Amino acid sequence: MEDAKFINIHLNENQLNAVTTMFSPHWHVVNKEKTDAGLYKFDIIHTTEIEN
Repeated sequence: MEDAKFINIHLNENQLNAVTTMFSPHWHVVNKEKTDAGLYKFDIIHTTEIEN
């Protein structure tokens, strides 16, 4: 994952669902965590990262 790029973004549940649908099936939302503000922070990884 040396070339990984990270973006710090927090979304509400509807926005997160839209992102999940948009990136499927090759990208996956992982490490989803609800913040104190009621928003979600998360990571998106490519299918090849899961297979390895």
